[in-house]
Amino acid sequence: LQNFLSKVVVWAPDRAAAAAKLDTALAQTRISGLPTNIDFVRTVLKHPEFVKGNVYTDFIPDHQKELFAEVKKSDEEIVEGVVGLVLLSRPRHPNGPFEQISFFRVNHAAEQTYKLGDKDAKVSFLSESEMEVSFDGKVKFVTINDVDCDEEGVRYTLESDGHRWKAEAVQLQHSALVHGSGQAEYHIISPDSFEEEGGEVGSGVIQPSHAPMPGIIEKVLVKEGDEVRKGDPLVVMTAMKMEYIIR
Repeated sequence: LQNFLSKVVVWAPDRAAAAAKLDTALAQTRISGLPTNIDFVRTVLKHPEFVKGNVYTDFIPDHQKELFAEVKKSDEEIVEGVVGLVLLSRPRHPNGPFEQISFFRVNHAAEQTYKLGDKDAKVSFLSESEMEVSFDGKVKFVTINDVDCDEEGVRYTLESDGHRWKAEAVQLQHSALVHGSGQAEYHIISPDSFEEEGGEVGSGVIQPSHAPMPGIIEKVLVKEGDEVRKGDPLVVMTAMKMEYIIR
């Protein structure tokens, strides 16, 4: 049994145009609160063999190395993710006098470190609408405008490297879903916890393991109290008639 949420159908004069149209539609799809296979389907759409029409029953198993390869996030995705986490960490007062969120808070540092998956990003707050985001040896100057918030999340406009775009961050129970140039879910870890660890991001912090797509848990390989190391198999799951080991 596979969980089915929705079907996206497009029409176009030819296969290439239809694939491009479907990719655009999926890029604009917003689903919060549960995992989806949107990113996976977009990866399939861009695969050279799929573009040529060479699709058959074992297409996914035969090309799983490319289809499930880790996709490196663009600088824009990292910036919009960091800004989303920053804005969600600020008090939000919908329709109130402080709806425009300030980056400055009493008794809080002007620099904080945020974690996006396995990537660390340092944020330097310059003004109420400007910040510098540092990651991978790069420094990005970012201006944030048109901040609109409510109880569930925040919408905002970013400008960096001469490019201007819109993004949205939705607050989930223990994570945030960020939509913009990309679509990603980030588990939220308080920046203050990094400071308590002496500024070392990741010290003693448990990192989440992610499934490549929604599926069925067939077997749990560890139990409460077990000691595990990075790379150890944790769960066996099946999805789209294939078996995956989550580590």
